[in-house]
Amino acid sequence: MMPLRLGILVSGRGSNLQAIIDAIEAKRVNATIAVVLSNKKKSMAMERAQQQGLKTIFLDPNPFTGGVESRKAYDQKILEVLKEHEVQLVLLAGYMKIVSSVLV
Repeated sequence: MMPLRLGILVSGRGSNLQAIIDAIEAKRVNATIAVVLSNKKKSMAMERAQQQGLKTIFLDPNPFTGGVESRKAYDQKILEVLKEHEVQLVLLAGYMKIVSSVLV
């Protein structure tokens, strides 16, 4: 069976991300991390991902402030990135933003 392509959304320290990386490396999970997305440019999670050689993308939430419609527009951008990287499963690993119905 082909490994599941993961998209992981992070915001903080990256301990959840590290647990996922460890599970993949130990072959407890048949997956590959296609992309790690963050709403924070500087975070330990992004550093961890970069140290592992993973594709990382910072998506600045600042242009998307102003209520529910802005949140949906931000989530639409996330969705575009996930599709671009052919993600099959999205994991929120310490992601500290409320997601809208667009992403769910």
